[in-house]
Amino acid sequence: MGEIKFITHHEKKILHLDFAGCNSTEVSALINDAKKVIAAQPHYSLSVISDVTDMKANKEVTQMMKEFTAHNKPYVKQSAVLGITGIKKVLYQAVIKFSNRKITLANTMEEAKEYLRKDAE
Repeated sequence: MGEIKFITHHEKKILHLDFAGCNSTEVSALINDAKKVIAAQPHYSLSVISDVTDMKANKEVTQMMKEFTAHNKPYVKQSAVLGITGIKKVLYQAVIKFSNRKITLANTMEEAKEYLRKDAE
């Protein structure tokens, strides 16, 4: 199952949401937990990396991600996502359109961390 944790990269605090390999039940549980962590942060303060590598995507998961991403908007300053390939690119576009957020696609965790570090400077 996924994981929610804060990591540090070059003294920058980043919230890592690990959805990798999760099914819809696990995604739902992780989102519920993540909402509490995110809502406890100051507005427009978070840098977030979401890893959706091999996450089981379907209509239900897409809707959950749309709502989750919209919920997070007031708290997130910048965001990157890993694992967007194939059909997930269409689902990613739906989430972006629904939430009206800018979320950068990254190929590796290191690339995502560097993007968030540099974008904050």
